[in-house]
Amino acid sequence: MPDAGNGQIEPPGNGGLRKRITALSEVSALPLTARKIVHALTREDSTIQELEDVIRHDQSLASKIVAVANSAFYYSHRGVSVNSLDQAIVVLGRDAVTNIALGISLFKLFSLPPHTLKQMWAHAYRAALASSFFASRMADSDKEIAFLAGLLHDIGKVVFLTVGDKRQLNNFPGARGADGIQRERDVFLCSHMEAGYWFLRGISLPDEVVLPVLHHHDYPEGSEHPHIVAPVFIAEGLLCTLEYDDAADGAWTEKTEAVASTYGIDKPLLDECRRLLALEDEFIRGFFEY
Repeated sequence: MPDAGNGQIEPPGNGGLRKRITALSEVSALPLTARKIVHALTREDSTIQELEDVIRHDQSLASKIVAVANSAFYYSHRGVSVNSLDQAIVVLGRDAVTNIALGISLFKLFSLPPHTLKQMWAHAYRAALASSFFASRMADSDKEIAFLAGLLHDIGKVVFLTVGDKRQLNNFPGARGADGIQRERDVFLCSHMEAGYWFLRGISLPDEVVLPVLHHHDYPEGSEHPHIVAPVFIAEGLLCTLEYDDAADGAWTEKTEAVASTYGIDKPLLDECRRLLALEDEFIRGFFEY
């Protein structure tokens, strides 16, 4: 995976796919709601009112934000139902609402079959919750950035399904771990991590978000933003141990164990994260029915 010397990953040979990903990631090609949310995310002076105005104009998005605020993960912290977008923003906070809204908007950007959309969103949302959970237990990490990185960690697979040659997709069987990544390289000449990295860089998301996407299957020594890369890497490994996550493609390895140990993520914390994910499972599976 060649480095261009400026921190950007160069494609290993599939220039045609790279061009299609670049065209897809042009901000001008994004739906208006997604463009405005990206703008809010990347502007330090954006306000909660601006974010609320953007979301309020998309009733489907607004209803999903309210649903998240009423999910078991957040409801258990306060025990009071949320009935409006205003209340949801207060409960979740500006950063969380921005991240969730961006994730939903990007997933809806791609024309996926309903079953595929639900399955991939469920895995992405579990990864986001787990990444946020682990980041909140790590010094110098940021649980909201980790949430967004976890939510978007497999966006490269969605990109493959959108811009990949249909003949390639027909010959692209699913597999987990290193075998699955090698099959991607055989078919597309790049991995879903690289495809996701190119797409997210194309819409100008910061390195704190795109580097965990690039490295969620392999935690590199000396990486930039290690305190965000680590929780996403650990979350990816944990999800493969859940019997009910059909889209998990990672593996819990000795390296995962070592990285988790380095950051103080021990068995009780792993078990607590599994418990929280199980608590959310019904909500996550039905998310796109709200």
